[in-house]
Amino acid sequence: MYGIVNIESGTLNVRSGAGLNYSIIGSLNKGAKVKLGPLVGDWYNIYYGQHGGFVYAQYIVIDNKNVVNLTLVEKTAIMIACDEGFSSEPYKFGVGEYSNSVGYGTYVGEFNNFPISKQEGWDKLVDVLENKYIPYCNEFITQYFGSSLTDYQKCAIYSFGYNLEGYVQDLVQRLSVYNSFKDTFGQFLIPSSLYERRMRSWLTFKENKFYLGGSINELPEKYINIANQMNA
Repeated sequence: MYGIVNIESGTLNVRSGAGLNYSIIGSLNKGAKVKLGPLVGDWYNIYYGQHGGFVYAQYIVIDNKNVVNLTLVEKTAIMIACDEGFSSEPYKFGVGEYSNSVGYGTYVGEFNNFPISKQEGWDKLVDVLENKYIPYCNEFITQYFGSSLTDYQKCAIYSFGYNLEGYVQDLVQRLSVYNSFKDTFGQFLIPSSLYERRMRSWLTFKENKFYLGGSINELPEKYINIANQMNA
């Protein structure tokens, strides 16, 4: 995620820690673009020099122009793809949690020839989301939430249920009732290998910002920088 320095005049001090009592280690000009780390109180931890630094969050505007211009389908595809990673060929021995999927988790049966290109995998993911999966999920979202959900919350639901369609209605109902991760996801018997993925979906739903998996660099090139801006 990136931010833009928004000050009336002068420069914005970069400090060694999250507070005015820390030493000034540099400065940023008005309009400067900076990569943001975690928010610590009222201060952003930023990528600065070799050791990083902190700037007062009041003077940073989130640079989300590219993210805002994404469709809901694209946001969902990025979130799923960053969890699934990319494979150009089906798994050969039919074992393991993802043995039936390829190309950002789309089912092997969706493709006729292998290996597939990254763009083919992405295009198929978008097609499945737009024409099949998202409309299916939206029936339950409307049933339990009406029109109250944000794009973040919708993406979190789509991401959780992708390739697990039988769980979607139960999940949406639980999200509408419970306020804890344990109560919402407890019955789904999440294996340890998928726990972090489900937690990212939960945080995206609850905090209204994206938490993406570690496969950002496996996205089609045009989406890599955008995903880095999206990521909390």
